[in-house]
Amino acid sequence: MGMDAYIFRAHSKKELESDNFWELVRKSEESSEVYHGEVRLGEVWYARKFWDLHNEMSFLRDYECGEFIELTKDNLEEMLTFATHHTDYWEGFKSVPELCEILYSFDEMEERGYHYYYEADW
Repeated sequence: MGMDAYIFRAHSKKELESDNFWELVRKSEESSEVYHGEVRLGEVWYARKFWDLHNEMSFLRDYECGEFIELTKDNLEEMLTFATHHTDYWEGFKSVPELCEILYSFDEMEERGYHYYYEADW
């Protein structure tokens, strides 16, 4: 079964679930508000069929497809620890650098009013 998992950066879950979220992402891409070359809003991590990671994360127990879960720093640490010890769908570690960047910027992004949200669908 296919699964796509994402981490999004947004101001709030309400913003992320709004009908115009992707319009906001497009506008942020056009603005000069950039952090280390990354867009402040939108997708910041993607994993294809990384079921092992999804099934091992303690914060995802009883997860419903398409649900947005706000991530804590501890959640990201848990994801990164798992991802550095288990290969992804491509038998590599493609998702690790993005997780490192998210964790590295986590405190600063929170200070600026941004949060990270996990979402998966299948």
